[in-house]
Amino acid sequence: MTTQTDSVKYDAVDWHLGGDYPGDLGRQGGRTHIGLYLAWLVEKGLLANTFTERYPEQVRQCKDHLLTGSQLLQDCCDDVLVSEDMTPIGKAFSDFYYDDLYLDDYVDTLDDEIFPSIYHVPDNWDTYETLHPVLEQRYEHWRGEQGLDG
Repeated sequence: MTTQTDSVKYDAVDWHLGGDYPGDLGRQGGRTHIGLYLAWLVEKGLLANTFTERYPEQVRQCKDHLLTGSQLLQDCCDDVLVSEDMTPIGKAFSDFYYDDLYLDDYVDTLDDEIFPSIYHVPDNWDTYETLHPVLEQRYEHWRGEQGLDG
């Protein structure tokens, strides 16, 4: 079980605001990429029981695509993605993937010079469906390397 002392803060909306961040977007532009990953964690069942028990309706709505991952991030996570909200497998995968590979995959898959910045990527389920296969491929490859297949 993850304890407070070994909790990891993977990302936070506040980390993206300021500097070169487009002022016209408000906080939402800094939330999209984190929310898409959170929605995937929901779909994969990689959120901790404590989280899903605390927010059962919001998690269900996210699974049913009635609530985006960024809305879940805002409403239930104070705009911060942390390991204590994940299962041990979710944390292990996020330790491997989120900091080193996720943003590259996000940009390569969604930005592709179509949008003025990564913060302009639309926050919707179509965007999620575009990113989903990349997350799945990374996760399945990681599971195989960990001997977790089967």
